[in-house]
Amino acid sequence: ELIDGEAYVIPSPNAKHQTVLLELAIRLREAIRDRSTLFIAPLDVVLADDTVLQPDLLLVTPGGRAQIKRGVEGPPDLAVEILSRPSVRRDRGVKRAAYARFGVGEYWLVDLNQQAIEVYLLDPGTKPGLPRGTDLSVRRDPHHPAAAGPGPRPAADLPEPRLSPHRRLPAPLCRNLT
Repeated sequence: ELIDGEAYVIPSPNAKHQTVLLELAIRLREAIRDRSTLFIAPLDVVLADDTVLQPDLLLVTPGGRAQIKRGVEGPPDLAVEILSRPSVRRDRGVKRAAYARFGVGEYWLVDLNQQAIEVYLLDPGTKPGLPRGTDLSVRRDPHHPAAAGPGPRPAADLPEPRLSPHRRLPAPLCRNLT
């Protein structure tokens, strides 16, 4: 993956990760009632010349801003990451900030250890395309154990694209995925 020109080497996922990914993709596919398209990794999501991501799962809706070409160009409507030890800091940090900055509408973090899916929505009125290096303030779900302690601080006087917590999906769904 490439985020703001910095390359990240992503190790291949383990069997549990792939099992959960497949189950989640099947369930989401069954829930889609329009002509939305669901993809699983690896598939490039090109957000800028210097930012190309590969979410574990992504959704492109028929009126959204993303275009399906060789990969996906522009922000998908939903990006999903299944957290793993090597990716958790990047997925919660620079990757979430990049998704917010480029206007990804919804971001899910599937935490297998906590058996929870954190759902983040882009704050209304957010203008995509803020300059690289903008320090983003992302509010966390206060009911999630990771919420303790200070989060990232916003840079003074900069508009802040936010992926704000919306809800945690029900525990039975999370338990059935793991």
